[in-house]
Order: sequence, then C-alpha cells, then structure tokens
Amino acid sequence: MKKRSGLTICPACALIKNRQYEGRIIIENTPLKLKPELVGLIKSFARKAYERDSQDRLIAIKEIGKEIQVTTTENQLAVRLGKKIRETFKKPSLEIRQPSAPSDVVYVKLTF
Repeated sequence: MKKRSGLTICPACALIKNRQYEGRIIIENTPLKLKPELVGLIKSFARKAYERDSQDRLIAIKEIGKEIQVTTTENQLAVRLGKKIRETFKKPSLEIRQPSAPSDVVYVKLTF
C-alpha cells in the first residue's frame, strides 16, 4: 500500500486512479443478442472475485460496436474471466498473451 498525505492507498485503487490495468480482455464479433448476457456474466464474475479478494476488481467495460473491452486490476482475474466466458458460451476462441517481464499486463482475446 502506498502512503500519500497520511492516507494509505491500496494497490487496486492506485491502479484505477492512475488509469492502469493488469488485465485486458477484448471480445470480438459479439452477437448482439448475447451482449446483455455476456455483460451480466462479466459483472457477476467480477463481483464474486472481489468478494474473495478485494484486489480483484473490474475497472471498466466498454462496448464499441461488436467489440467489448474489459479491463481488470489483476491479470489472473482477466485470465479466469476469459476462460469462464469461453466455457459459458462454448463458441468463442480464446487467446492469452502475456508480454515478458517487467510487464504484469495480460491480454486476453475472445472471438465469436
């Protein structure tokens, strides 16, 4: 935890404040009829993850046409969420990329 002006800021809050993330999920070619269910799954999964570990947080969900972009505070959360989406919807292909050190960011891509 960082100290700032006598206040302690948790690592997840610091990431969000600094507009950083450790996990990024791109979901391409999302069928329009599945979007509400998919967004609901993402929010529900993230809420349960937060209840287990307060550092696991959903930062944002952005819908851009047929693409959904999701950012998380933890790279492991992004990987677990990507696998959960593939398991639930069965159709999307899953690609996970983690750049070499010192980066902690993981990129998850699902394509319907």
